[in-house]
Amino acid sequence: MSRIWALVLVGLALLAGRGMAAASQTPREGDCKGCPASGKGSDPDLNNLKNRSSQASAPQPMTVSEVVQLPEPSGISRGEQSTDWPSDDLSVVSPLEAKGVVVKGYLAAMRQEGPEAVNCGRTDLHDFHTWIVASAGQHKPESFVAGLTPRWRAANSGWRLTTLNRLAGQHAKTCALTQIVYVAKAGA
Repeated sequence: MSRIWALVLVGLALLAGRGMAAASQTPREGDCKGCPASGKGSDPDLNNLKNRSSQASAPQPMTVSEVVQLPEPSGISRGEQSTDWPSDDLSVVSPLEAKGVVVKGYLAAMRQEGPEAVNCGRTDLHDFHTWIVASAGQHKPESFVAGLTPRWRAANSGWRLTTLNRLAGQHAKTCALTQIVYVAKAGA
């Protein structure tokens, strides 16, 4: 059975202390190193959402718990194009995807993803996935995922994998200004 996970796309992450300053540079619109915001293949509408280049406007505060408990539409299957989603599910997802949120928590883990359609399947463009939890010492099952896309990382030179992995290992406190994207994932 498929489950919808709330993947929060980081537009701006403020990683407090421990070796990383606040990052707030907005990437330029358009292609990222020759890869369009629509990516290549898969779901172009979803890819455009993941590859947004604008800051979240009027972000609302949310807790990690509130993000983890966002409603999960029941009629969406893994791999299904967002244009084919049932209207009832779109009415749940669309308002959330239009909203910016500010979430305070702790980094639990960090991972560089492999080639994905959102990044044109290229081996030189990778998302970094960060797992954010409510309190230090919690683990992935109690988290939500925030994606750091290549276009945001290119505009913020401090967002390097080695730095982020070190901060995750220290369970660094984080304040993330994010935008919500729903992605169909297998399993719970």
